[in-house]
Amino acid sequence: MNRSIVVLALLLTACGGTDPEGIRPGDCLNGLDDDENGAIDCDDAGCAGSPDCEAHAAQTVGDPTDTGGMGGSSGGSGNGQGSTGSSDGDAPPDGNALFELYCSGCHGQAGVGGSGGALEERVLRYTDTELRSIILNGSGRMGAVAVWPDEADAIVNHLRDLFPG
Repeated sequence: MNRSIVVLALLLTACGGTDPEGIRPGDCLNGLDDDENGAIDCDDAGCAGSPDCEAHAAQTVGDPTDTGGMGGSSGGSGNGQGSTGSSDGDAPPDGNALFELYCSGCHGQAGVGGSGGALEERVLRYTDTELRSIILNGSGRMGAVAVWPDEADAIVNHLRDLFPG
């Protein structure tokens, strides 16, 4: 009887819990703590050596814990630090580069479609404030994009350039 309980406990332990971060494609740049260990995306040891993180690191600078400037990895709810500008007085963010980095994988190079769908109708329907909120907080299947608020504004401006309506 005791042996059965031990075997059952081992099986439940082995089958329970969450998968390590970096197991599924996109885990290392989705802004979530997939394995619930307190580390998000490229800061998680499970993402070490991930091509996503290597590409992301090549385009970022700084320490993600540094509150004085830009940071390295993507974060969760809009408080992450992006790679092409910051809130500390550097050069203004490049909305096109940010769109390419964070958006084009799902929405296509020019926002004309992909797994995340085309953006023209949405850009024309929503205000800049609403678009900024969607970028920073996510909406529906789209998670939050880990950028500074001024970077979200740069992405919105880029979208307005793409779809002037």
